[in-house]
Amino acid sequence: MPGAISQEIQSYYHITELNAGTNGHGNGRREPASKADNPDDARIRQAEQQIEILNRFFYAYPAAVTAITACLHTGEVFEVFTQEVVNLLDVNCCHIYKWDSEASTVSLLASSQRGAGYLAPPIDQAYQQTITPLIGRAIVERLPVQYSLIQSNGDSPSYLSEESNARTLLFMPMTVGEWNPTRVVVVEGQDQGVFSRHEILCAQRLASHAAVTAENARQYQELVQANDQLEASNEALESFAHTVAHDLKGPLATIIGSAEFLKFADESWPVDDLRELTTIIAESSQKMLDIINGLLLLASVGQQNAEITPVEMSIAFSEALSRLEDMIEKYQAEVVVVSELPLGWGYGPWVEQVWTNLLSNAVKYGGQPPSVQVGATEMDDGSTRYWVKDNGKGLTEEQQARLFKPFTRLHDKSVSGHGLGLSIARRIVDRLGGEIGVESEPGTGCVFYFTLSAKAH
Repeated sequence: MPGAISQEIQSYYHITELNAGTNGHGNGRREPASKADNPDDARIRQAEQQIEILNRFFYAYPAAVTAITACLHTGEVFEVFTQEVVNLLDVNCCHIYKWDSEASTVSLLASSQRGAGYLAPPIDQAYQQTITPLIGRAIVERLPVQYSLIQSNGDSPSYLSEESNARTLLFMPMTVGEWNPTRVVVVEGQDQGVFSRHEILCAQRLASHAAVTAENARQYQELVQANDQLEASNEALESFAHTVAHDLKGPLATIIGSAEFLKFADESWPVDDLRELTTIIAESSQKMLDIINGLLLLASVGQQNAEITPVEMSIAFSEALSRLEDMIEKYQAEVVVVSELPLGWGYGPWVEQVWTNLLSNAVKYGGQPPSVQVGATEMDDGSTRYWVKDNGKGLTEEQQARLFKPFTRLHDKSVSGHGLGLSIARRIVDRLGGEIGVESEPGTGCVFYFTLSAKAH
């Protein structure tokens, strides 16, 4: 048997391996007969009990299979399975443990108990150390085995009732075909009765069905995740195609057209005209460079591994503000910090980029002139919400739904930009485990916000 039970733990419990019962009553236990009982009456009672058990299994087992099959998440499969075993076998508790073969330890995956009025005893150290090697044995032998667990030391920590100091435990590995089992079902009976062969067989079949369903659920969730990633990749590819076809084509056409004019220029051309053409070429080239840099940043956020550390938010905000000095001066914008910006956990360069994008958006689409307020709010879950409020036209619900998609621009096309800023901010905040969003109504401006944890994960 894997593992070993210390002498001290053995003094708490006396463990006896049991053979499966055959009479089918309850957990296989025959009720004690009094001296006055008629043998025929006892046989009649036993037959009635057998019929009751068989009827319960006839109706309960298909219902249990249906309930388990309906689950789409592994954890849900295990939780439903343990509850169905409790109902099917009419027992106190059912647990699923995961066995760590290297450390010879177990961890609890799911658990259910009988009825609202039943309070399961705590799983104390003595009990845990007692059942761990028994779980290991069930894993190695891949067969169900049951034990009588009797508390033998009255002075030891106990969670057994005064009426009984014993219980029956059934251990069943959850196996499917030739798979190596790592999970074991532990069923705790209501008394010292023995589980019958019929009960064990039904529980085994249900455990195998749950194992298959759990594997199917795992594969289904992987498929859903892969599908989500594929949709995201397709969206990114579509966005890239949009950029090449439209956003880059515009400034590139301007550059080509201006260069064609310069090709035919001679000494008779006015210097001011030549200077204007070269300025147009330079501005268009810069616009193309900004788009390309935005695309590279958008892609790198999804691939780069960032070290999450405390970020001095006031410093990150100041750096972003410095990057936007020319824009703020151009639009004659006013940016005011109305509350303290507390520390948050993130990756400094990314957080600075989020501030830059939100501030740039507020300045571009604010009022005339733009008035921008910046602040932070402590949330109930321990995170901090950082926000940027503008005095622009505001957004409808339909516009808000499209806002964070790449290359989405909802305002006047005369405003410079290529619709990447908010999508980059969203991808960054998602990678940092926070949330980003907007609160707005037409005519009231917008409040863009993002959240970061106030402590290490």
